[in-house]
Amino acid sequence: MQGVNRNDVLTSEQAFGIKSSVLALREKWILHADSIYTIGFPTYKIDDERDYRGIVEENAFLNEKFGALYGQLVASCSRMLGEKVYLDPTIPFPGFHIFSSCSGRDSYPAAPIHSDGSFRKLHGLQGCIARQGHHWSVILPISTPSSGAATDFFEPDPEKSSDAKRFEDTHKHCLSAEHKAGELIIFDSFWPHRISAFDLSGPDDFRITFQSHLARRNQSWILYW
Repeated sequence: MQGVNRNDVLTSEQAFGIKSSVLALREKWILHADSIYTIGFPTYKIDDERDYRGIVEENAFLNEKFGALYGQLVASCSRMLGEKVYLDPTIPFPGFHIFSSCSGRDSYPAAPIHSDGSFRKLHGLQGCIARQGHHWSVILPISTPSSGAATDFFEPDPEKSSDAKRFEDTHKHCLSAEHKAGELIIFDSFWPHRISAFDLSGPDDFRITFQSHLARRNQSWILYW
């Protein structure tokens, strides 16, 4: 695969049902310093391996609540890649990014430009290949705010390391992938990108995405967050 790859995974009714389930789990939301709520264990926000204690139990809880969604995501990614895709109960399952005005913010500027490489932090993913074409970022929009939502992509700077975690805002913008609830977006994790700016119109307006990565291990792919 190359570029930004898209595929319909959920109907609008299914996406709305998942949104309702996410909102019903308000007590499970974790607020981070950048005013993003999460459900699950985002590896890029956790620096200490000890923080993954309890991950098997958390994965079991997520699978109980969203088992059908995991099945649909695994099947869709497998069709797009043409190879086996699987979940490992000892490694963080895909989870949710949630932007809500209950964080105290209604306006979000564009996020920093970055690439994704959180698999380097996990002992369970050390056998994965760390180069372009072998690690993919996966976004499944669940709820899009009234202002719209997108992921912006930028041309890589050849003078910078391709595996750098953060990039200065000097990259040339090349495209924006608009979000549509239920439509999967997959792209190479080393491609510089960011969350585009957006606004929330009130307490009933949300930006919710189901976030994950695909890391190549042997002749298959592990789906994780």
